[in-house]
Amino acid sequence: MDDFKKKFARSLGEATEYTGKKMSYDEVADALNDAGIRTSRGTEYEGGRGTAHFLKEAAVQLHEDGDEEGCELVRQITSHDGYYSDYNSEFDDSEDDEEWDDEEYDEDDDCDEDDDEE
Repeated sequence: MDDFKKKFARSLGEATEYTGKKMSYDEVADALNDAGIRTSRGTEYEGGRGTAHFLKEAAVQLHEDGDEEGCELVRQITSHDGYYSDYNSEFDDSEDDEEWDDEEYDEDDDCDEDDDEE
């Protein structure tokens, strides 16, 4: 994920924190599309699992970059059904924006984990 996409996801999280309102996945998809951000297949986001995947990937990347605040901001954005966008969230069976690959992510990965402890 490039820096623009990470910063955009972080800014969405900042907006939800500032306003005290959560965004639906449809609203996130609209914001991504308006910004010209497309799926890996070059299509627009539709507010389903592809949108959830984008937020999840952004949170993971921000965590790996050491931006724990950004990671938490992205994770606070809610889905269309009201559940927090969490690594272990269940997503509906609506039409996919992208293929979901559970093996790509560590289920135990969390924004506030310290990667240096072993």
